[in-house]
Amino acid sequence: MSHFAKIDKTTNKVTEVVVATQLWVYEQPDSEDWVQTSYNQSDGKPTAVVGSTYDKTNKVFIPEQPRMSTTGAICKSWVWDSTKYEWKPPIDIPSDYNPDGVGEERILYAWVEEETKWIRHYSADDIANNRAPDWYLESVGIKS
Repeated sequence: MSHFAKIDKTTNKVTEVVVATQLWVYEQPDSEDWVQTSYNQSDGKPTAVVGSTYDKTNKVFIPEQPRMSTTGAICKSWVWDSTKYEWKPPIDIPSDYNPDGVGEERILYAWVEEETKWIRHYSADDIANNRAPDWYLESVGIKS
């Protein structure tokens, strides 16, 4: 069994992902619309998900642009890196970013699409242990 994605002919968007045999695909009346995908990214490329776009030329599924902004906005300023198969912000994340750090050594950032910049972000643990500054607590509505 393999994973296959159904591609819309007009938009090149993935509309469905199934686990099936190659024989099942061949039996479909629209078999030419189905493309095999790697569920574990063993080929180094993103796996197909509903809503992603299939780039026929490069044979890669391009995920939708991220919604990493603090406001939930789509990161329209980010561009697709076709060599690393990922969305890239116009500004690199600060070099002191350390999501795996513990306590004060954990340094997080959040993207603000409307301002196209990274801002320092604090975790619930930071807030509980009084490591978040007042400006941050006010900006997220914890403190007025």
